[in-house]
Amino acid sequence: MFSVCFIVNFLFKFTPSKIILTLNLQKMKKIIFPIFLLFLATTALFAQEKRGAKFIKFDASSKQSLQSATQLIKDKLQLSSNDGLLKIKTEQDNLGFIHEKYQQYFKGVKVEFATYTVHAKNGAIQTMNGAFFNTKNVNVTPSVSSQAAFQRAVSHVNAQKYLWEIENSFGYEKPQGELVILPAIEGKTNASTLAYKYDIYAEAPLYRADVYIDAHTGAVLFENNRIHDANTPSTGTSLYNGTVSFTSDSFGGSYRLRQTADGNGIQTFDMNNGTSYTNASEVTSNSTSFTNAATAVQAHWGAEKTHKYYLQTHNRNSFDNNGAIIKSYVSYSSNYVNAYWNGSVMTYGDGDGVNYGPLVSLDIVGHEITHGVTERSANLVYSNESGALNESFSDIFGESIEAFGQASNDWLMGEQIGAGGSGGALRSMSNPNAFGDPDTYQGTNWATGTADNGGVHTNSGVQNFWFYVLSVGKSGTNDNGDAYTVTGLGMVKASKIAYRNLTVYLSANATYADARTGAIQAAVDLYGAGSAEEIATTNAWYAVGVGAAYNNNPPPSTSCYTGNITLSLTFDNYPEETGWTLKNSSGITIDSASYSTANPDGSTVTRTFSGLAAGSYTFTITDSYGDGICCSYGNGSYSLSSSAGVFKTGGSFGSSEATTFCIDAGVTDTTAPIITLIGASTINLNVGDTYTEQGATATDNVDGDISANIVVGGDTVNTNVAATYVVTYNVSDVAGNAATQVTR
Repeated sequence: MFSVCFIVNFLFKFTPSKIILTLNLQKMKKIIFPIFLLFLATTALFAQEKRGAKFIKFDASSKQSLQSATQLIKDKLQLSSNDGLLKIKTEQDNLGFIHEKYQQYFKGVKVEFATYTVHAKNGAIQTMNGAFFNTKNVNVTPSVSSQAAFQRAVSHVNAQKYLWEIENSFGYEKPQGELVILPAIEGKTNASTLAYKYDIYAEAPLYRADVYIDAHTGAVLFENNRIHDANTPSTGTSLYNGTVSFTSDSFGGSYRLRQTADGNGIQTFDMNNGTSYTNASEVTSNSTSFTNAATAVQAHWGAEKTHKYYLQTHNRNSFDNNGAIIKSYVSYSSNYVNAYWNGSVMTYGDGDGVNYGPLVSLDIVGHEITHGVTERSANLVYSNESGALNESFSDIFGESIEAFGQASNDWLMGEQIGAGGSGGALRSMSNPNAFGDPDTYQGTNWATGTADNGGVHTNSGVQNFWFYVLSVGKSGTNDNGDAYTVTGLGMVKASKIAYRNLTVYLSANATYADARTGAIQAAVDLYGAGSAEEIATTNAWYAVGVGAAYNNNPPPSTSCYTGNITLSLTFDNYPEETGWTLKNSSGITIDSASYSTANPDGSTVTRTFSGLAAGSYTFTITDSYGDGICCSYGNGSYSLSSSAGVFKTGGSFGSSEATTFCIDAGVTDTTAPIITLIGASTINLNVGDTYTEQGATATDNVDGDISANIVVGGDTVNTNVAATYVVTYNVSDVAGNAATQVTR
């Protein structure tokens, strides 16, 4: 018996919505009723006094009439003669259901929160649900007077002024109290208790709640707040954007910078120039107009705009894409010229008051929250090139959020925080050199060494400039002397490419080469191969010195070699990260290798690929850490060579690099293909006929040499009059040998 009760109680506690009793009263009455009574007993053990099943569903064949609802409830819940039911509401919905709600009474006293609703359609009861409570041991004769209980309730609230003391009280009158039975409230009371219920409404401070006083002891049992926290449209004076609109919540008679309208919420706190997050205070206002908290309002509004930007532009719900609460803490420490994401919350200093003001401008807020986005997606390591990309993505989306929130942007990060002197913007995306940052990979101002985690803030200028060029378009010459021209896509398209790259293609130790590869693939995903977007993305990377221009991208090598191909591979300091594959034109792996710590750092291995059949092959080398084999952790390299010499070298490639080459099986091809006509050489056409010419094949002395290189011209003939048409076939092979032209 104990085990059965325990199981039912457990289910009821954790999955009440899934407990459904299906009753066929005509066919299963003898079986169901004892089980149902056992269920009610076990429910009572769990809830201590709750007697009503959460949800009861009737079998369609039961056909219980709505007129029998009162008696049916009494029967199913085994109500005693002291239990009463009073129908308090009847409603009909747009699906044709009628809903009758009943209030529980015990010895004529209303039981709080105890209602049961019957749901019927076409006159037949479908389901019923609600809550009834065990009140059989309640003494319904009070020991404390109503007046004494009221004074206890007023003393508990302890307000300065109550609404009944005001002449214009909107019809609210001094409460007389109501005698009720209060069921057990988890964490408040252990059993049903006779209580006085008072609706106490105070003006100063604002308060309204039903206060329950024990009718036997005078103790305060429970207060059920009637003024709830609620998202409230608000305005406020911001530090940098004038009067702004945002959402706060009403709480305890005032309003505070919290809300749950965006994701699971936006919350903003004031650290009052301290460093303890636990001692941070709420930012409150007596009205929905926040006029005395400009720094906090700026941060709160900025956090809302950031959430809205990511949701509306990229369909991302908060920094974790799961609605995480965005918490911001302003006025951190004293004279603190910084803002940062600590893995959980945003923190903003007030600046030094001389050169810099509070670091809560919209682009900086967007920048800091984007660090959270990066952490929950690519998780870019905050060092060297991956760290520079990390900072750059925050600048990219900080500027995008500025444009989203203000309908314009200036390509300067933090330009609003200057408080005088030399203060002002921290970086320029349109001209990184102006702030000592590079606009070309390893070009002027490129930071080396260990300072600033390998120059993460400085070297972010390269991708920042890439994003600017991709957004607005630009022609110029980079530090490498390469002339470029890029047609701008606009900020929205550019940001979608950057976002997909960050969240889909980049990994923790991504390099600039990886960022280029991922961005180009993102552009292809979003807008198609060969699209204007792919071309612009590629050329923008060329503009900042990463990779070749789109038109200069060499096609996969079709150079053919005879004899064996030899791989020579020199490891960096992590051989265990290196591997390679060799695949034929069908994508079948014909050779591969991966290495381990058994291979000494800096050692060299060779592999000879012999007996390769004629055709095309792709060699791909990989590095699991994503930094190639040269040059961050050792000077590794690799080469591919044939009898004619080395035709491929590399080592600095990010996660992978592929090389395609051709084998002609040692045959020197000097023979032209031969064209053979199929079918009659003369075709008779009548007026109105359409003839599609497919009647030719071509063969060559080298197997596979022309399989993808046949060019056939004039192979479709459309005619409206009787005439003679000429079809000409032109064929050449890889070696450049042309077949004799054949005309039909």
